[in-house]
Amino acid sequence: MKLVLVRHGESEHNIKEIMQGHIPSELTKNGITQAKKARDFLKNEKIDVIISSDLQRAKQTAEILNEAHKLNIIYTKILRERTFGVFEGKTKHVLLKAVKDSGLKYHEFTPEGGESCLEIRERMINFLDELLRDYYEKTVLLVTHGGNIIEFLVYLIKFSRKDYPKYIPDNCDITILNVEKDKKAELILLNNKDFNSFKMEMKTKIAEEFAKNKFIKLDVLERRFNYLHSKCMIKALEELGVKNKNILALAWVHDIGKIEDEKEHAKKGLKLLKGYFNLDEEEIDCVLNHGSSAQPKTEIGRMFRYADGLSMFYPEMKELFVESGEEEQLRKMFEKYKKAYADNKRVIEILEKLYIS
Repeated sequence: MKLVLVRHGESEHNIKEIMQGHIPSELTKNGITQAKKARDFLKNEKIDVIISSDLQRAKQTAEILNEAHKLNIIYTKILRERTFGVFEGKTKHVLLKAVKDSGLKYHEFTPEGGESCLEIRERMINFLDELLRDYYEKTVLLVTHGGNIIEFLVYLIKFSRKDYPKYIPDNCDITILNVEKDKKAELILLNNKDFNSFKMEMKTKIAEEFAKNKFIKLDVLERRFNYLHSKCMIKALEELGVKNKNILALAWVHDIGKIEDEKEHAKKGLKLLKGYFNLDEEEIDCVLNHGSSAQPKTEIGRMFRYADGLSMFYPEMKELFVESGEEEQLRKMFEKYKKAYADNKRVIEILEKLYIS
């Protein structure tokens, strides 16, 4: 099951730092804008089911997201925010003082008339059982609240409680996971924050994790090859003077199509990446035309193509070829790239330096 988690947009109580719990609160103008951006980000995602908390701020968010999918939204109390009991309607500082005075950890504290984080976790685990039973082969979009999403992540991804502030989603942040029947989960996207694909959280670390999660389908040697290839490709891009962080990040995922089809991996990869990210023309050019025989349309695409070939000759990649007894293959590749890249003297200089070193 593909699980898409979205926190509701900014509400009136959010900006006042009021503990909302189950009390109603409308989205602000900014909250509506956030929801529209999330809608646009998810418009190409094939959503089968939308389930939302029945609280107003979540309902408003779900309705905006659904403009791109036209589904019948299921509203449920199960996805409601934790109730804060006597602290609802009061500022968060009042609650935090009470937690401190109690001597308990935040997730252990149960407000009078309310719920603890641990109780929310149990609620989310039970709901996950229902989702896996009813929608295992579907893509399910859940519109809910920050605490609920944290409990999903603590349970599914085994995030540490002490690190939970790092994973608190902002309003309308999007998290995507693949969840198996045994509840083993693969994290695809964590708390996307600005809805512009590689211009959002697709910096090097996020791209690297995305690639690792996808390439897990390949055998050990292929995974090692693709990891080192991407790592060395970033070195090559930097040596060629490429400073665009989005393009450097793209190096980690440009070969993602190999999990489906080695021969047509560029086209397959582009289709896969478009399902998750809003690629611009340069990024599309890089993914589609990185092969040695391709003809990129943009200057950055040409640099990306050169780097793809140069990456094979960095020490860690050469070592892998030697270990595999493929020295002759490496020699043939060198001759191939010398001809393919003959139009760029600087690239040939780097290629020859790497090969003979």
